Amino acid sequence: METKLCPFCGSKATVRRTFIRDTGYVAWDAGCRSKSCRINPNAHVQNLELPKNEGWNTPIGKLSKRIKQMAIEAWNKRKEGS
Repeated sequence: METKLCPFCGSKATVRRTFIRDTGYVAWDAGCRSKSCRINPNAHVQNLELPKNEGWNTPIGKLSKRIKQMAIEAWNKRKEGS
């Protein structure tokens, strides 16, 4: 699924996986990271504990893919006309 452009600056959004060291959780962010954007909005989804070296084809890996998809869907959600 493609990400929509930033509604503030028009830059292409990026998606990244991050590891929250304190909790051991994996989170996905979709958003604008352009240096020229003054807003840098993002959509953040965090509700997955993913052990290190867990492959994409395992049940947990497939759940991580779904969490990534949820972050993209949250980022792409716009009011009509945006």
